[in-house]
Amino acid sequence: MTPIQKLLSLIIPVKRKSDYNRRFDPPSNNEPDIDAVSNAITSAESGNMRPFVQLVKQMLSADGHIQTETAKRKLALLGDPMTMLPASKSAVDVAAAKYCKAWADDYSGFTDAMLWALDGQVWPQSTSEKHFVPGTNGRRFDLELSPVDPALWDYTEGDFRIQDVAGDGSPTGSATLPDPAQYWTYRGHLSTLSDQRGGPARPLLFLHFMSHCSWHWWGRFLERFGAPFMVGKVDNMDSDETDRLEAAFSQATRVFGVVVSRNTELELLEGKATDGSRAYEASMQWCQREKSKIILGQYGTTEGVASGLNGDTASKLDKVRGEFRAWDNFRLGASLRSNVLRQFMRVNGIPGSPPTPFWGDIGADQNAVAGDLLVNLAKIGILPAEGAVETLSQAVGIPLRWAPADSPRTDRGELDAEIIRQMSADPFPWTLLRRN
Repeated sequence: MTPIQKLLSLIIPVKRKSDYNRRFDPPSNNEPDIDAVSNAITSAESGNMRPFVQLVKQMLSADGHIQTETAKRKLALLGDPMTMLPASKSAVDVAAAKYCKAWADDYSGFTDAMLWALDGQVWPQSTSEKHFVPGTNGRRFDLELSPVDPALWDYTEGDFRIQDVAGDGSPTGSATLPDPAQYWTYRGHLSTLSDQRGGPARPLLFLHFMSHCSWHWWGRFLERFGAPFMVGKVDNMDSDETDRLEAAFSQATRVFGVVVSRNTELELLEGKATDGSRAYEASMQWCQREKSKIILGQYGTTEGVASGLNGDTASKLDKVRGEFRAWDNFRLGASLRSNVLRQFMRVNGIPGSPPTPFWGDIGADQNAVAGDLLVNLAKIGILPAEGAVETLSQAVGIPLRWAPADSPRTDRGELDAEIIRQMSADPFPWTLLRRN
């Protein structure tokens, strides 16, 4: 480290402190039982999160249903283009928004950092480490975000701490409070309980192992009762015939046949595997539905729900999806603004207030509602107030402005209907004024 870097390290973080080497993770237990899950939760509530973290890692890597549902929720947000909404219409705030947007576009790891942060929807929280590197494209410094492995979480002293790591990436046994200047912690769920309670991962853990074990038990059931088994009947007084029949049964698995005397009865019995399959199917379906409800708030978008004639199930499911997406949009954007962009601007000497990241979502149905509402209001003389443009920008996900007064298609007092139809319509927290 150069003398300048050493001096800067006293002011801003310039290198990683929590570069954990995952080779120090203990191997996964592929056959955990309910006692292992209960013990891990008890340990987490006492402050030692490591056993719980290992089970959750195993769950996330082995459960395809949970992976798919979490991917849906992430794609609902990150699948849309991101914009930086200025804090106000002032030139300095608009310039700050452009500056932050340029950094996010140039930073190749930005999307990966958002994916890691959104793991806080399932984990009790997600923590990223911030450090600054020499800037590019005219910036003094660029900011990089690196994941902090949950194996480093420590609550043994009550509050959240991060275990220190040695040069080889192994935990040293000591833990320190995370410096807000170097760490960004994000909680994307709605639970207000402490992190030691496990967040949404706690109920998912029980459901995962219940469905996983039921699959294992189903395999054992089929192995034992899925194929017919032989029953022989001989005279109780004839021990020699009994011995010969038992020997014949042992040979039957290899030669697929058996030879018995005429007086010996032989039956093939078959277990009711279909009854067991229906019980397994019901158990697995219930577990998968509960997982979907914890992650997405509903399961209809996963397996479909019949709504009958003129039913509105699809719109209700879309509303639930929209509520979760709106929460993720608000929560992630506000957290980025307060904990990342504000520091990034100050380190680079950029004046003004930090912008709010926003991921736009334009739906055809919402467009029609937005356009019809504003057009109908304009017909009776009601128009959005001057300050409504910022709210409209947040709804559509791109910066908007009033059209010039000399526009041939509209004036400052009316909105172009074609532009309105590109705006998201849920909700409409707009202040309306009556035109004089």
